[in-house]
Amino acid sequence: MPQRTFLNSVILVAALALAAHAQPGSLDPIFGSNGVNTTFVSTTQNNLSPEQAIAIQSDGKILTMADAHLNTGNSFTNVVIRYNADGSLDSTFGSGGFLYMNWNGLNNTFGNAYSLATQVIGSDEKIIVAGSQASGGLRVDRYNSDGSVDTSFGTNGRTIITNGGYALAVAIQTDGKIVTIGDVGTMVRLNVDGSLDKAFGSGGIVQTSLKSRTLGLQSTNKIITCGGATSGRGGIYVERFNSNGTLDGSFGSSGKASVPSCNNVAIDRSDRVLAGGSVNQANSTKKVTYFDFAVTRLTAAGQVDNTFGVGGTCAVDIAGFNDTVWSVKVQASGQILLVGTANSTSTDQNTGVARLNSNGTLDTTFGQNGRVMLDLTTASEYTRAGAIQLDPACGCEKLITSGTAELSGIDYAIAARYIL
Repeated sequence: MPQRTFLNSVILVAALALAAHAQPGSLDPIFGSNGVNTTFVSTTQNNLSPEQAIAIQSDGKILTMADAHLNTGNSFTNVVIRYNADGSLDSTFGSGGFLYMNWNGLNNTFGNAYSLATQVIGSDEKIIVAGSQASGGLRVDRYNSDGSVDTSFGTNGRTIITNGGYALAVAIQTDGKIVTIGDVGTMVRLNVDGSLDKAFGSGGIVQTSLKSRTLGLQSTNKIITCGGATSGRGGIYVERFNSNGTLDGSFGSSGKASVPSCNNVAIDRSDRVLAGGSVNQANSTKKVTYFDFAVTRLTAAGQVDNTFGVGGTCAVDIAGFNDTVWSVKVQASGQILLVGTANSTSTDQNTGVARLNSNGTLDTTFGQNGRVMLDLTTASEYTRAGAIQLDPACGCEKLITSGTAELSGIDYAIAARYIL
């Protein structure tokens, strides 16, 4: 046994050394199986859909979420998956690493979990899951770190707000308060215990002008959201709200700033706003219009940052066809990671990643001239989330991406880790 332990230690040290010298953008060989974990979720499901949801706990463990569907009828359940920091499934969480949730009512009307986050309360780290209630409205549940229901939150672990809209995104303020927003533009703030924060908006609720799937929090406790207008054809905008829920008229033009596209926002250390999505590009070779990765940077005050990219926007062609950013992350160095889907053909969708320098130029030391495409299968992969993990094994930053992929006719949850 001592010899085996010594051998395992030698292998681990060798793997760490290999990872340390790998090119940025390479899959991390000490994560999962050669950088990727493919997870079979349930024997009762045969269709899996990813959510734009991922969270990294303080110990480096990784939380992702998906919907498991049956092809017959409308039956499906939501599942949170937890991986250890090294990409192995955490069997101490929920049921063998899975927290199965079913938020559906009769005929699965409306109920669905869309977003998750971690919330620190004293020495405890809780898990927040937010979405829509089966009878309509907002639902937020809180779980303990082991996946059990935290009955001290809301009513028996759950808060339901019938006029709270859907929660496509959730964010946790530094004071532990919970902010949600969804595609009907309703923003809600809850106190740490799950009750409505009556100091926010009208009794804890703010009706915004945007359909949104993303939230950002500036260091000044101001709230950033972005999306399309809830009515009419009003374009895509970023809005900023004061900590009491009022629209901040000092941001952009009367509280909002126009951007080309926005599926996700990130806030850098200078409180600048990065809005990621896609932009149309004309392809002279294929004689068609296609989409590239795109990110636009606004100053902390909501003005287009013309020092970034070209006119404030950086566009990146990953795979030659339609590419879309679903997640924007900022490293401690200020470098910017764009994560999303990349089509290598008109039908084959893969995982795409790009890294930019802080001025919006491609970081050519990353992947192939700043770009990486991960093609696991001839079927499509659906990557919807990315997060920066501080890997406990090296104390260095690594990129986690999550989504789903079809392998041999079966859908799997996919988590991958990249060297940064």
